[in-house]
Amino acid sequence: MRPVVEKFLYDRNTVNNFIIYDIETNTSGKTAEICQLSAVDQSSLHCFNNYILPLRDVDIHATRVNGLSVRTVRDVRTLFKDNQPVETVSLGKSLENFLS
Repeated sequence: MRPVVEKFLYDRNTVNNFIIYDIETNTSGKTAEICQLSAVDQSSLHCFNNYILPLRDVDIHATRVNGLSVRTVRDVRTLFKDNQPVETVSLGKSLENFLS
């Protein structure tokens, strides 16, 4: 059974605030892991950005697109954005942060 979708009539007086989402991953396909979760609303008053250290390295094709890479620094895997280390959180914590 398909869910019933509520239909909305166009109202010229209603102002909508769109949210733009951006998710960067370490590769393409079914094995992709989220490395960055970002969102901004249309007014730019509310912005969100978290980096997530993936379990697997970022492939070269993804790095060319998103500038993310994983390197080992002093025996610790570290996520880099455009050759600069970034602070990371777990995926679960990132989703909690996003929801709050």
